[in-house]
Amino acid sequence: MAKFLSKGQPVGESVRVTGPSWPDADFARDYPALAEYMCLDRWEDGSVRETATLLLFVERGRLTCCVTDRDGNRVAFISHTELQSLLEAVEDGLRSNSLDWRERKGGGPKKRN
Repeated sequence: MAKFLSKGQPVGESVRVTGPSWPDADFARDYPALAEYMCLDRWEDGSVRETATLLLFVERGRLTCCVTDRDGNRVAFISHTELQSLLEAVEDGLRSNSLDWRERKGGGPKKRN
């Protein structure tokens, strides 16, 4: 799998480590940055990385994706009218580091420094 992530500032301890049994080969081929972002559970130096989550929902006739970077304590929202275009937009945003990240508020335990 290609490498699209780099370890940033330490955020705190991760709560769990799981070995990915997903994604399938087709998804990993079509969306390599997204597959890595969601499944990579260790940084290059071997330290634990908390995996990301995606939440898809429909709002006002548009499909919206909430990308949650649990390790970085941040979220980004992207909307589109079609699922494939939405996944491509998330992939492109991760590859170019251009997602509009916001601090994660609520919805789970905060990371401790």
